[in-house]
Amino acid sequence: MGHRDVLAATLRREQRAVTWIFPLPTWLSMVVAVVVMGGGAAALHRLLNRRGWRGFREHNDIVGFILTVVGAIYAVVLGFVAVIVWQQYETSRETEQREINSLSALYELANAYPQRPRAQLQTLIVAYVNRVVQDEWPAMRRGKDDPGTDAAARRLGAFAVELQRGATDNVASETLALARRIADARAQRLQDNQNGIPVVLWIALIAGAVITIGFGYLFGIENERLHALATACIAGIVAIMLVLIARLDFPYRGDTGIPPTDWQVALRSMPPPR
Repeated sequence: MGHRDVLAATLRREQRAVTWIFPLPTWLSMVVAVVVMGGGAAALHRLLNRRGWRGFREHNDIVGFILTVVGAIYAVVLGFVAVIVWQQYETSRETEQREINSLSALYELANAYPQRPRAQLQTLIVAYVNRVVQDEWPAMRRGKDDPGTDAAARRLGAFAVELQRGATDNVASETLALARRIADARAQRLQDNQNGIPVVLWIALIAGAVITIGFGYLFGIENERLHALATACIAGIVAIMLVLIARLDFPYRGDTGIPPTDWQVALRSMPPPR
C-alpha cells in the first residue's frame, strides 16, 4: 500500500469516527448525546454512592480550585474549536458564493459571443448548475461526490479552453479565467466537505470532557441527588457543544448543511439559452 493509500485510509477512518451522527436530525443527535453523557454521569454517581464513595469533603476547597482551573482550560479549548469550525463554515459559504458569482458572470459574458458559441456556453452553464442542485448537493449531504456533475464541470472547462484557441480579444481570456475560478471554487467546496477536524483533536476534546466531568466526583456533597444532577447538567452542556462542533465541522452534510438556495436563485436568473 502506497503513501497515498495509507493517507486516504486514515482520512476515511477519521471521517467515520465523527460523521455517524449526520443521518440523524440535529435535535435527535443532541438529545442522544445529552442522554448518553448526562445519564451516564448520573448513573456513575449512583454506582459510586452504592459502593460508599462520598468524595473528599474535607478537601472541597482544594478540589474546587483545581476544578475551576481545569474547567476554564477546557472551556477555552472547546470555545476555540467551536469558533474555528464556525469560521470554516462561513468560509465554505463564501467559497460557494464565489463559485455562483463566477458562473453568473460567465453566463453574462457569453452574450459577447456570436449566437452559436453563446448558446453552447450558456447551455453548458445551465446544465452544470442544474447538476449541482439536483445531483451533487444531495450527494454532498451524504459526504459523497457526483460523477455526473464532475463530467459537466469538465465539459464547461473544455469549452472555455476551446473558445480560447485562435481568439485575440479579451473576452475569451476572461472566459477562461472565470472557468478556472469556477473549477477552483468547486474543488475547494468538495474538499471542505471531506476534510474535518483531525481525530487526534477529537480524542483531546473527549479526554478533556472526561477529566472535567470526572473532577465533579471528587466533591463531597451531602445531597447526593443534587450532586448527581449538577454533574449530569455539566455533562449535558459538554455533549451539546461536541455535537454542535461535529455538525459545523462538515458544512454541507446533514440537515444543518448549507442549502442550495443560492444556486436555485442563480438558476432562475439565467434565461433559457437562445
